[in-house]
Amino acid sequence: MTTKRRAQARSVLTVLTVLVLARPSSAQDVERRAISLDEALQAAQALPDMKAAEAALRVAEAGVRVAGRWPDPSFSFVTRSITAKESYALSVPLPWPGRGARLDVARAEAAMVGTDKEAARLIGRRAMRLAWFTLAAREDLETAANERMARMKRTSEAVTTLYDAGRVALVESSRARADAALAVADASLAEQEERIAESVLRRLMTIESGQRLRVARPFSVFPSDPPTDDRDLERSIADALVRSPAARAAEARLKSAEASLRLASALRFPGLAVEVGADRNDPTQPGTDRSIGVSVTVPLGAGPGVLLAKAERDRATALRDQTKREIADQVEQAWRTVKASGVRYQSLTAEGLPAALQAADLAQLAYREGRSDIFRVLDAERTLAETRATVAEAYLAWGVAQAELLAAVGEEER
Repeated sequence: MTTKRRAQARSVLTVLTVLVLARPSSAQDVERRAISLDEALQAAQALPDMKAAEAALRVAEAGVRVAGRWPDPSFSFVTRSITAKESYALSVPLPWPGRGARLDVARAEAAMVGTDKEAARLIGRRAMRLAWFTLAAREDLETAANERMARMKRTSEAVTTLYDAGRVALVESSRARADAALAVADASLAEQEERIAESVLRRLMTIESGQRLRVARPFSVFPSDPPTDDRDLERSIADALVRSPAARAAEARLKSAEASLRLASALRFPGLAVEVGADRNDPTQPGTDRSIGVSVTVPLGAGPGVLLAKAERDRATALRDQTKREIADQVEQAWRTVKASGVRYQSLTAEGLPAALQAADLAQLAYREGRSDIFRVLDAERTLAETRATVAEAYLAWGVAQAELLAAVGEEER
């Protein structure tokens, strides 16, 4: 390679590096707002789904009050040309049969809507957790990419200097420049992915677009001792079958179906209404002619309604059993993923990352002393970059699994 082409190659590498490192001054100077995980979770209360669930619950509670009211009475007035000039009639349907069953149905439906509200709250908190952990991982990935770019830039410049002095082969210089250019491209991609994760969290928290965000550090969410006893898993499953909105919704759906069956059975009996009336100003009769009676509604089509209610009750029972199995599977999968990813993250941060950093530094030192070649240096640098990325991904995996576990169990803290 001629001196001119070597100079061009160095210029291209320098330009690529500047494009990544020399961000606009506004992006560097703007102080980022640190968002803690607790702050993000509190913002979940303001999500539209949560507000819609609260409104639906108010509707269901109003339905309970409506179900407890007496049926609306009817009043009629008639005038005649020959007999009574004024005839009044009042009909008051009785709330029996079925008033208690109607209340039970309305209460069960309100309970189902209440579980929908709890589910919306947990789904919102899960979304906040996922967004927060994703931003944390993307920040670490961007930091790792920038550190690799800086290290590879220094390595490439050193190898190019050695090549200009005739101390190394062209293949070593080309390999170093290629890895440096790749590191620059990876750093640019990592920056944009971090900005995407930041935008997701900002929109969920309804923070204005001009405000830059970052996660609050240091992280303090990992337990010092990850769970190792499967009895903890059994307790988590048992808790989920009691606290989980899905389990509670399945139970409420079954209670509603049972109440609907009681209502359909009660409606097989005739409906009653009390009727009172009076005729006034009748020239053929002295005084006011008063009347009182009872009307009966015969439920000829109640039989199919009972069969339908029984089928719905059986269906709700089967769905409850299926829901319990699905909850147990979800909890076990999330629990074991939390356990595995927590151990993996701690192992990587305690041993893997320090060892990879030491290996990269030693490879650099051996190359400068002439006891190694550039390929080992580049391999060690690549291993270091991959280890840093793996640490960030392990943290994200733990956060996702933790979010899934808490949503499945229906608990706030664990």
